Amino acid sequence: MKNVYLVIGGNGLVGRRFLRDLRAKEGTIIGTYYSRREPGLKKLNILNLEELERCFGEIKPTHVFFCANFSGGVFACEKNPSLSDAFHEKAVQDIGRLCHNFKSYFIFLSTDYVFNGKKSEYIETDIYSPLNIYGRAKMNAEKWLLKHLSDILVIRTTNIYGWDPSSVTPNYIMQCFCALRKQETFTAIDNLFGKPTYVGSLTKAVLELIEVKARGIYHIVGADYVSRYEWIREACRVFKFDCRDVNKEFLDFDHMEIQRPKGVNLSTQKFRNMFQMPLLGIRKGLENMRDDMCSHG
Repeated sequence: MKNVYLVIGGNGLVGRRFLRDLRAKEGTIIGTYYSRREPGLKKLNILNLEELERCFGEIKPTHVFFCANFSGGVFACEKNPSLSDAFHEKAVQDIGRLCHNFKSYFIFLSTDYVFNGKKSEYIETDIYSPLNIYGRAKMNAEKWLLKHLSDILVIRTTNIYGWDPSSVTPNYIMQCFCALRKQETFTAIDNLFGKPTYVGSLTKAVLELIEVKARGIYHIVGADYVSRYEWIREACRVFKFDCRDVNKEFLDFDHMEIQRPKGVNLSTQKFRNMFQMPLLGIRKGLENMRDDMCSHG
């Protein structure tokens, strides 16, 4: 049986990279977009069940990648909780049911925000402890999928970056690069931590998991647990910008409008016990991003 890969959110950083990497595999590859038209992609509104049913009926996917993002991220979720629930929970459940009906393997991208960051390190079986609406929505989606589907792969990741000049919502490193290239200053937070994840490292790891038909939850993040400020300073070194143009700032977590963890350190030991491929640290990931920039413009 020929594989049919459906990448929902194919015009974003991660979805576009999956479409690129899947070309090395045999089968049909179809990506979708919603608001930003892109040649070669199929329009799909995941909030419309009839559209989802028609899409699955036409394509009959063997593999479904959920890479779609709720525009505005964490802040938009807090301001629009009902729309956030519709996107992160109802739509995901609708897609999950269709995956069950069509016997599709569902690859769902989740987040480190399902945790509050109070532990020194988190493994896949740790108890959920989200602090905000976005984290709770992803938690609820994970729980439903793991309960109702057998062919489900949940990937928790964070701080994804890579070269994506066509994006209207640039990732953090793209924001920094664009500012410093225009000789503007850039402010980075020195008490907000995470594991920056190079997009090519993420997609390669996920495709390795698919090859062995992995199921359940896996943490796929970069090797280095660093502050945003440390990350940006390393980016300056790789892209040959003056580190003095980066200002250091600190967040007051006790008085923030929207609660968020100071940092979540996801353990990747489960993945590393299975595969030899490295999950890149910030230096190597940023160098790969630089190479992508030189190769693709």
